[in-house]
Amino acid sequence: MIVHTFSDHYKIIFQRSHALLSAQLFCAMQESLIQKVTNYTETLITIASHDDGFTKTSGTYYVTKDGEPKDFRKNRFEKEASIQIIENARLKSTWCYLMALSHMNYLYKEKEDEEIKTFLKYVQEQLQKAIRDYEIDQTSVKQTYEFLRFTDELSLFICFHLFDENQSEKVIKGVFEEENKEYTTSLKARTLYIRPSPFKEGATTTLEYRKIPKISYRDDDHLNKELDRALVKRVEVLLGDRC
Repeated sequence: MIVHTFSDHYKIIFQRSHALLSAQLFCAMQESLIQKVTNYTETLITIASHDDGFTKTSGTYYVTKDGEPKDFRKNRFEKEASIQIIENARLKSTWCYLMALSHMNYLYKEKEDEEIKTFLKYVQEQLQKAIRDYEIDQTSVKQTYEFLRFTDELSLFICFHLFDENQSEKVIKGVFEEENKEYTTSLKARTLYIRPSPFKEGATTTLEYRKIPKISYRDDDHLNKELDRALVKRVEVLLGDRC
């Protein structure tokens, strides 16, 4: 979950909704960039499902000790959920598996925790094996993975700052061309301005969230029941080309 806290309520964005937003951003990219993607459909499916490893629980995984909904950035590393994500991808196709493994490698390659290091070694071994089995060069895999990484990072930027009162800004790197390019992004009044724009003119995206009362939640069951009966809100985010 991505949690926004207000005086009398929380606004909750599910991570699956964030992943779907990533996929919408991918679909909105200019054709000249999309032409650089290998296996467009499989890449799109992997982007849309790259956060599908977590399920509802009956403990207190999603609730803090103070009874607040827990933002995913406060969660500990969950090996089982990470394995579930790459296993789901493997059962779709080898290319989906390559993309999921590449994402895990990117996320955890600089972590020092011993459990994560062991997991990362497994990921890297499987990644090299999958590249050999698919009979593709590593450069092609990296070039297409960049689209997953870029849209993931951009989607998280939107999800983290969607309800900010003031303008939020960030520079995100993209490696779609022969050299690294910096994209200056700015989010204000639910419009994402990005320069230079990688998106088609007039493109829009949508994102759903849930609004729940700001009370103390006993456990995950209590929180899940409130989320299940919460009214789903949908917002439109415009993609502009100025900052």
